[in-house]
Amino acid sequence: MDKETLLKAVKIGITLEKEIYDLIKDNDGRKSKVQAILGVLISQPHFRTQLLSGDLEPADMVRMQKEDFISAEKKKKLAEAAEAKMAE
Repeated sequence: MDKETLLKAVKIGITLEKEIYDLIKDNDGRKSKVQAILGVLISQPHFRTQLLSGDLEPADMVRMQKEDFISAEKKKKLAEAAEAKMAE
């Protein structure tokens, strides 16, 4: 990773932490949110790319719900499964 990208990543990390702190006032809630976001950034690298490119703002990521992190493909499969279950 080049120096410019690394510096940008550090700034994004700081901004994510600040946004989480501003949004969630209790320590347990903050800890859970940090763990969730770190898990997403590890398991779904496209979110890292979106943050670094500016397509996704840290404040928006912090405010995303669990369902927002599910890929379009997985959402489609879940919807199909729900429809199949209703058809039974």
